[in-house]
Amino acid sequence: GTLPDVYFVGAGTKTFNANASTTSFNITTTSGKVDFTDRLISVSGNYTSNASIGTTTSSKLCFDSATAHRISGTSLTGTGTLPDVYFVGRVPTSRFKVF
Repeated sequence: GTLPDVYFVGAGTKTFNANASTTSFNITTTSGKVDFTDRLISVSGNYTSNASIGTTTSSKLCFDSATAHRISGTSLTGTGTLPDVYFVGRVPTSRFKVF
């Protein structure tokens, strides 16, 4: 099933032990590292990342491109901070924005 809105807060590493689906994915500035190494995370809503993310080349962040999404946060640049991003389905250019 799909998890409701997911918020990571507080110190300590949070690790995904399996692939997951969620409506919205939020990593706050107070969160420790969130590790989804070798996992597929599907997000049907918005994605915000303001803390360290652990990924590898086989980590994937997947969005349904039938609806608009907001991808934002302070940790979206640099090495190893954002996994491969996929938009599944038709991608209307007017809905593709990265903040």
